[in-house]
Amino acid sequence: MQRYFGEVIKGELTLSKDDQFHLLKVMRTKIGEQFELVSKEGKLAIYEVVSIEPFKSKLVKFLDEVDPKKPYLKLYYCLSKGSKVDLVVQKATELGVDEVILLLSEYVVIRLDKKKEKKD
Repeated sequence: MQRYFGEVIKGELTLSKDDQFHLLKVMRTKIGEQFELVSKEGKLAIYEVVSIEPFKSKLVKFLDEVDPKKPYLKLYYCLSKGSKVDLVVQKATELGVDEVILLLSEYVVIRLDKKKEKKD
């Protein structure tokens, strides 16, 4: 289930334009589908899409826990050509990976740049 961050003002759900676009255009959410909302107060609730244009939704129920226990994520990454390792570690961290393990395999072709090797 998709989770969004928004605000509830006078009983009306307010999502940013970017979140509305993502929910309706990217995820192609239809009327009757549900999504999770975390309010600025830290409350978690499930909402159901009632109308697409204009965007409207209704509260289905409140949930007790905002941050449920997530599993421990470990990423095994085979080294690749070029300097992609930094990008992979950065994106994995952004996604919530707990541990990144770099591997060498039989089929990995690594080309080390002698100039960059001397800088470190």
